[in-house]
Amino acid sequence: MTGRYIKDGNGGLIQVARFDTTLMMSPRDIFPNNREEAAKYIVKKDKTMKGKPTKWYGVEDNSTLVRKIFRRCIQNIIDELIAGNCKFMLPNNTSASIYVGKLPKKTVLSRCQAGRNPFDLLSTNREMPGIFYRIGKNTRRKELKVYVSRDRYDKLVERANTGVIFSQRPRGLDYFLEDIYKEFDLLNEKCIRKSLLHCFKKMSYYLTRDEELRFIDKTGEIRFYRQLGSVHDDVMRAVVNKRKYRERKQKENEQ
Repeated sequence: MTGRYIKDGNGGLIQVARFDTTLMMSPRDIFPNNREEAAKYIVKKDKTMKGKPTKWYGVEDNSTLVRKIFRRCIQNIIDELIAGNCKFMLPNNTSASIYVGKLPKKTVLSRCQAGRNPFDLLSTNREMPGIFYRIGKNTRRKELKVYVSRDRYDKLVERANTGVIFSQRPRGLDYFLEDIYKEFDLLNEKCIRKSLLHCFKKMSYYLTRDEELRFIDKTGEIRFYRQLGSVHDDVMRAVVNKRKYRERKQKENEQ
């Protein structure tokens, strides 16, 4: 039951996920603590400025700041998709993308029968939108579903119920950089961009290898997860064990 429940104020349990979220990777797996590596990406825009970037942005170290920038970029991308403006094409010459698509008809039917349909099916042409991660064109691997927490999901429902057609216009990383540069305006922009390219490359690498990824902070949660049904935890436990074995063998070879 690990990762599915949290304790409420009375000591009881509240279910927050159908599956074990501890089996999912986190931004720390994408960019582990590495002082030397992080120093390449966290660079002051003006070297004469006093103070440390970590204090400016309320984090403990540069590695955490790299992860914070990456997480913010993911959030901005998801918000732009929910607004119906585009689909996101991952950088590094991959064909992977994040986009708003349609839920399968079976899912629509089952949710309607269970009374769990917040969408106005007349406005949405009897369809339910969902957010997906497409691994790439030349693969048979099934798309990952993207879970968003309540606030973002409500915005998706509200937007869909206006009858909007969610745009499939492809947008790359550069489209989202202006807002990132504004939020982290004391840092070197070229280095910010390099950090994001590095993180997206790692994200693509792991999701291609059957991993899942979870982002969570005070603004909510975003999960990239595989649609595996009741066998989810067993399958993902095997994936995690396989990754840990590879990492262990790599360390042994480096010694």
